[in-house]
Formats: sequence, C-alpha cells, structure tokens
Amino acid sequence: MSYDGKCGSCANFVDDHGNPFNPRWSYPAKGYCEWYKTYYYPDDSCGPHYRPRGYVTTMVCSRLGLGKENEVYKTIIGFQKNTMEKDPKYEATLREYDVIGPQISKCLETESIGVINMIYSNFLVPVATLIKEKEEESAVYRYKGLLDLLKAHYKISSKTSDFKQTATKGKMKVLSVKKNI
Repeated sequence: MSYDGKCGSCANFVDDHGNPFNPRWSYPAKGYCEWYKTYYYPDDSCGPHYRPRGYVTTMVCSRLGLGKENEVYKTIIGFQKNTMEKDPKYEATLREYDVIGPQISKCLETESIGVINMIYSNFLVPVATLIKEKEEESAVYRYKGLLDLLKAHYKISSKTSDFKQTATKGKMKVLSVKKNI
C-alpha cells in the first residue's frame, strides 16, 4: 500500500506487537506510530514525516514580528529541511524535536517579549551564523542547548506529549546564558 496522506498507509504505523497496519482492523482501533511514538487512528494524518518543522524558530520570529523572509529564519529552516532531514545522523534529533518543538512553542506563545528577544539574539542569530560559516555540528549543538534549556524550564519530556509548565505560569523568570557555548 502506498502512502495516501493517512496514518493507516504509513510504513511507521503498526499494531501493539509491531506488525504493519492491516486495513481490515476493525475501527475505531488505534495503531502505534513508530515515528512520533504515540497512538493514532488509521484515518488521522500527520503529513507525513516531511512536515514543516522549525516550531521554536517560527514562534520566536513570529512573536518578534519577523516574517519568513528574515535571514535568520530562512537559514535555520533551510538547514533543517535541506541538510538535517536528508542526513540519517540527525534522525533521532528530529524525532525528539517533533515531540518537544510544538510543546515548547506553545509555552513561548505567552512568554515575555524580553525572553523571546533573548532567545533570538543569544541563540537563533548565533545558530544561523554558525550554519552560514559551515559550522553545522556547532549549530546543531547550540540549538540543542536552547531546546534543553527550554525543556528543563517548562518541564517537558521528550518521551511524551504531556507536559507541565512551571509554577511561574509558563513565564521564564530568569535565563542565564553562557555566551561562549
């Protein structure tokens, strides 16, 4: 069966025993997505795995009123799409990002503009610079550092789509940033 935009036709969609999806399953049985590590109905759609990423970059640039023509945005999103998604060594990183990225972005929706500016200036701009300088591993390392910081602050687990915000109601009180990461 070829992929038709629905989870049931995806090669990563299996039953609880790891067997490929059988279209004769009785509905409304859910199958397990080995890519996103969660359960879906066969007629759900995920996009499939080439769906746009850049959740955090998009949210930060959007909150700052920067369009998709912004050079930092284009550089980071282009790197994710044209390099990371095509290189198997980044597969685990991208899988984790597909779980935590939307959660972090949701938290950033209500974050103070000061923190958003700090993320842009101290993380996204340097990441884009590293990409342009062909320091790709350093760029990935720095971006992962940002994600780890935000994951810890918002108490987000990469193993589940459930998360808790801190007692500060999702606001970051203080972020200390090491300039020479």
